Amino acid sequence: MRYLNDKLDDGDGRMLTEEVGQRFAETWIEAWNSRNLEMLAALYTDDFIYCGPYIGAVMGIPSDYCLKGIDSVRDYWQKALEKAPDDMHFELKGVYIGVDSLVIHYRGAFGRDGCQMFHFNEDGVVFKATSHYDRI
Repeated sequence: MRYLNDKLDDGDGRMLTEEVGQRFAETWIEAWNSRNLEMLAALYTDDFIYCGPYIGAVMGIPSDYCLKGIDSVRDYWQKALEKAPDDMHFELKGVYIGVDSLVIHYRGAFGRDGCQMFHFNEDGVVFKATSHYDRI
């Protein structure tokens, strides 16, 4: 899925608009709430890098807190969903726009607030994301 704009006043197409950022965030939240990993995976490149503080605990392995490749990340997501409550619901709290990047502030599983930063490649697809939480 392409989310970066094709045209801007400066002509470089790197800045997200509020509309595009909001649409991406709503798609991301919907994918989590529906537990639709294919919908979620469609937002990322095949060589996507994900970094987050729970990787080692969820995967049950020592971790450097980063995974590379959509298949490895999808496996992590699946295991995370298995640990999540059945009534898990993500709530969108804020969308913050940047150059080639976006931050989503949300309330997620277990009532924790989190932010995820997404980095978009030149094709407008996420190639790296990092998670941040109000408490670990």
